[in-house]
Amino acid sequence: MSMMMLKMLSSWNWRTRVRLSVFVAAALLLLVVGFLCSRFDDDQYRTLMNNIPDDHSNIDTSTTIKMIHPSKGRPGDPPILAYWIFGFRGESKRMLRLLKAVYHPRNQYLLHLLDGDGDEERMELAVSVESEQVFRAFGNVNVVGKSYAVEESGASALSAMLHASALLLRISPLWDWFFTLSSSDYPLFTQDDMLFALTSLPRDLNFVGFTNRTIDRNRQHNFNRIVVDPSLHLKQATPLYYAVETREVPTTFDIFQGWLNSFTLCMV
Repeated sequence: MSMMMLKMLSSWNWRTRVRLSVFVAAALLLLVVGFLCSRFDDDQYRTLMNNIPDDHSNIDTSTTIKMIHPSKGRPGDPPILAYWIFGFRGESKRMLRLLKAVYHPRNQYLLHLLDGDGDEERMELAVSVESEQVFRAFGNVNVVGKSYAVEESGASALSAMLHASALLLRISPLWDWFFTLSSSDYPLFTQDDMLFALTSLPRDLNFVGFTNRTIDRNRQHNFNRIVVDPSLHLKQATPLYYAVETREVPTTFDIFQGWLNSFTLCMV
C-alpha cells in the first residue's frame, strides 16, 4: 500500500503538491486558532454585555445609536472620559466638527442642541452621527432628542449640565471624568495626549474641589444677590431677573466660581 502511495505522489505535478501543502497548512492553522479560542476567558465578554442596560425604553430623551462600552481594565489603563457637547441653533455642524476633533473609541459622547425650535437641525445632527461608520462601530455617541430653554449665565445652564451627566451615567456608568464643551470650543491637545496625561491621576480626583480652594473675596458680594432664571420653567430662553433685595451667603454647600464650559466633574 505504501509503495502505491509513493508512486501516486511521485506522479503528481508540482501544482498539485503546492495545493496540498496549502490545504494542510490551512487545516493546521484552523486547529491552532480553535484551540486558542477555546481557552479564551470570556469573563470580559460577560462583563461587557452585563454593563449594557437591559431596558433602554426609559431613555426617551436621547437617540441611542448602539450600546458598546469599553471595560475600564486594569489599574494604569487610560481613563474613560464622558463629553457633553452642546450648541444652539445653526451650530450643529460646529458640534459635529468638535466631536470628530475630540473623538476616541474609549470615551462616551452626548450631543445636545439647546434650542426648542431646532427639531429639523437636531434630526440632521442625529443622521450625521449615524452616517459615520466609526461612531456606529463603537456606539459611544448619542444625541439628545429633546431641548429646553437655557440661559447660559443662569441656573438653567447648570441644570442642563447635570441632566447631561445623569443621561451619560444612565447610558454607561463606566467613565471617570465628565467634560462639557460648547460648539465654540476646539481642543489644543489630541485625545491620546489627554488620556496619557490623565492616566497617572487618581480616579477619585475631583477637579471642582481642587480648583475651588481659593475664592476671590472681592467678588463675595455677588453671592448675596437674588437671581431668578425663568428658563427653568419656560420653553424659550429668557434673560435673568435680578431682585433688589439681597440675602445671606448660603452655608449649607460650597460655592464654585466658574463658567458652564469650564466645569469638570469627578464621577466614579
